[in-house]
Amino acid sequence: MKLRTDEKGLYLSGTPEEIKEKTEALLSARYKNAAVEKEGEVFLPFLHESVPKKENGTKILYKDQFLAVAYKPKGLLVHDDGNASANLQDQVSEKLGISAQALHRLDTDTDGPVLFSLSPVFQAAADRMVFERKMHREYLAFVEGEVKQESFTVDKPIGKDRHRNNVYRVSKSGKEACTHFELLGTNGKQSVLRCTLETGRRHQIRVHLSSAGHPLIGDTLYGKSSPLPLGLSAVKLSFLHPVFGKEITVTCDFDERYQKIYQSCVRKRHEKR
Repeated sequence: MKLRTDEKGLYLSGTPEEIKEKTEALLSARYKNAAVEKEGEVFLPFLHESVPKKENGTKILYKDQFLAVAYKPKGLLVHDDGNASANLQDQVSEKLGISAQALHRLDTDTDGPVLFSLSPVFQAAADRMVFERKMHREYLAFVEGEVKQESFTVDKPIGKDRHRNNVYRVSKSGKEACTHFELLGTNGKQSVLRCTLETGRRHQIRVHLSSAGHPLIGDTLYGKSSPLPLGLSAVKLSFLHPVFGKEITVTCDFDERYQKIYQSCVRKRHEKR
């Protein structure tokens, strides 16, 4: 079947069976009646919800009519926490002039790309993409100590710490959690790791690295304090587009305050080779 878009919506052309299957896959129950036939095509409107547009410096890394990816700096919330705090979701909406809905979390102290849905009509398809794990993220972790393994996996369940609020720990009664780590370099005192997640538990990378004896630099919850911010940056986000079915990959730089450590660790690795 063929798909095309304009500023108003998505147009589908093909056999009745193909169109029915695609429409059912894309639309939530609330918008099942939004599809209308138009000159031999089926038209699905975006129904973008307008908000006052405002230039605020937010970095948009990717955008189409359905989805957008924005960079979240450290210290900024993704969603409104109910305390009228600044948050990325509001800033993206203002930047684009349409209501944007974040599709996943990113811890406040972690920077990196965040994926947003822009059309309420196609929100269900975007949510399903995330639920079915068709979205993947890659992180850089700057950790304490010399990591000697070239790669390793921590597959340990994570649960809440009963004695401290908003703190998590490895727990047999917790939810399954699995993180893969690859060594990019070490200077003997600090190391840089590439991290990928099988699951998405809160503080997952932080808890797993602490349990492995290599807490993140600057992690006051699971390690020790540092003049540097939390040494964790999301640097790559890829997803299977819920409408077009193609792989989209978005990358961004890690926090510039970690450039010196990154260079010293990677340089040492190259020198050894």
